[in-house]
This record gives sequence, structure tokens and C-alpha cells, in this order.
Amino acid sequence: MKCDNQGCLTFAKNPKHHSRTKYIDIQHDFIWEKIEMEVIDMKYCATEDMLADLLTKALVKDRYYKLTKGLGLLAFDQ
Repeated sequence: MKCDNQGCLTFAKNPKHHSRTKYIDIQHDFIWEKIEMEVIDMKYCATEDMLADLLTKALVKDRYYKLTKGLGLLAFDQ
């Protein structure tokens, strides 16, 4: 799993409970368990390389083409 939030990655790898995380839901325990079992591996991905942005954000033309190519898709041109 790739993520561009370094705080999230740090917390996922070290789920130490303290005052700022006391309201984290039990469903996150499932994620931590899977990371510990090495079923899920979380890695940092720079924001400009986040392929999911193609599906979630309005993009400038150059970035649209880069992300489309990164997913192995053909770009839609009008």
C-alpha cells in the first residue's frame, strides 16, 4: 500500500497509543495486525507520483498524461 502521508506511515508502523490516538477505532487494530503479519506493506509514495490522484482530483494536462501512463491506460483526448 502506498501513502504520501508520512505521519500516517509512522503511526501504522508503530501503533503506540497515546492521548492523540485514543479515539482510533478498533478497525485500525485489524490494519496493524496485518502489517505485523506482513500481509500489508506500507511504503511512502511522493505526492506527485500518487496514481490514485488520476481518479480523485482535477489535474493539469501534463500530470494527467503522466498518471494515465503510470496506470498503463490510454489517455483520453478531446
